[in-house]
Amino acid sequence: MPPFVNKKIVWEDIESYEIVNISPLNDFLGWGIRRSSKYGRAYILETNYAIAIIKKDGKKIALSINDKEKALSYLESINK
Repeated sequence: MPPFVNKKIVWEDIESYEIVNISPLNDFLGWGIRRSSKYGRAYILETNYAIAIIKKDGKKIALSINDKEKALSYLESINK
């Protein structure tokens, strides 16, 4: 969400991830940079899917995605 966020997640810091079906209003009470007890810090746009990440330090992050299939394909290609 430029220009507000300029952070990187290092692949080695990720414990697990999954593509989840979300409702921005129900799960995060809206769009933008949000916080959720279920997903942790979240960067939410008007989409129905997000990558839910759990880092090795226990922190949770959710990132909205536009195309579930492309995201899965990409994550599988780099997770070898």
